Amino acid sequence: MAASFTAAIEDLEARAGERFDRAVGLLVTPPRPRPTPRHIRIAFQSVRQKDIDRLVRWLVRRCGGPEADAREAAQDAFTKLLERPDVFRARRERWWGLVRTEARFRLLQIREGQRATVLVDGPVEPSAGAAIEADGSALPVSPAACDYTWAEPPPTGADWSRTQILGALQRYARHHGKRPREADCCPLHQLPRPAAIRLEFGSFGAAMREAGMPGHTWAKVPDLQAARQCESFRKRHGRWPHTSDFRRGDEDLPSPRVAKRIFGSTRSGVVGEAVEAILERDGG
Repeated sequence: MAASFTAAIEDLEARAGERFDRAVGLLVTPPRPRPTPRHIRIAFQSVRQKDIDRLVRWLVRRCGGPEADAREAAQDAFTKLLERPDVFRARRERWWGLVRTEARFRLLQIREGQRATVLVDGPVEPSAGAAIEADGSALPVSPAACDYTWAEPPPTGADWSRTQILGALQRYARHHGKRPREADCCPLHQLPRPAAIRLEFGSFGAAMREAGMPGHTWAKVPDLQAARQCESFRKRHGRWPHTSDFRRGDEDLPSPRVAKRIFGSTRSGVVGEAVEAILERDGG
């Protein structure tokens, strides 16, 4: 036994060493290193504005919602990376995937927060002069349909009733300003899964009709218009558009679905031959 309290403390300190110092507060955990301006400059010098724009378009395609929310999510993702100084010591190819992942989850958080603040106790009314747009966006809920937005979703694991399904579809339409697609039907969007809808109504289309949102009307893109869009792309880039160009959906190109319907394929060689034939036929 130690002769005194002081001797006991000294003996404990000698045996515990650094652990004792940290326990009594003599050692303070050093702060996490922050990225230096040099690290940030080296990391972001390879990021161009068109890379950010491409990231925003990818977020919109994956998660939906307005472009402004996607840009906010992308900005938040870059800001969060500033807290990871180790990231900037790697090549851009090593951490760009992390940016995409962070931005996607941030966008989902933004949309979930917006959905939580939506009031659902009012009637779903059509806007004046509403019409189906060429891109397939939807009419508001028909005034002939009953308002079921008061019907809250069932508890987790419980079955959806007919009224709850109709209410969920109508709330989605009012919140997003467009009809829900069958692909949108999942718990993330507070919608029942397609199997539950088909069990009650027989088909997704039947459920949409009863909710006051009959089937989509698609504006058919004329062959000559699509051909001129591809010809304009060729003049700007010196080549015919390929599958990836149609998928990106930028520069006024038709969608891959429209391109396959009109040209028979989205391969650049086939597209070029088809476009030239259409322009020659129609005096383009």
